[in-house]
Amino acid sequence: MKQMLLAVGVAAVLAGCGKDAGGYEGYWREKSDKKEGMIAIKKEKGNYFLNKINVVTGKETSVVLSEKDGALSINTGIGEIPIKLSDDGKELYVERRQYVKTDAAMKDKIIAHQKKVRTNGTGISRRAKCVAVKPDVSAASGGDRAVETAV
Repeated sequence: MKQMLLAVGVAAVLAGCGKDAGGYEGYWREKSDKKEGMIAIKKEKGNYFLNKINVVTGKETSVVLSEKDGALSINTGIGEIPIKLSDDGKELYVERRQYVKTDAAMKDKIIAHQKKVRTNGTGISRRAKCVAVKPDVSAASGGDRAVETAV
């Protein structure tokens, strides 16, 4: 009888410790009209990481997350920023930012689209300064000089 009570007690304690932050894992797309944003939350070697994804290059920058009672937070050094997960596990909230769960295929589509938009489909960045050479046909130059003009 004592063994049975002990087994039930141990099982109850272990069940209470079973909270897991696994629902946070995956890709999350920021809900914003102003810009495209994407993060990923991954678990590696027992630690959770928040990876901010550059949607143009696909490169990720990582931050180690704190886990307590099945909830994750970002340790800023002077405090913690809680990461809240909706009850249905489809939305994520970090301060005033809201994210919707997505998958790796959507992440790849967004990155490909952003690269195309940023380069206008030419492979040349929109931000790159282009210099065009056009002939100077003014009477002062005699019409035979080329002039560089920023476009």
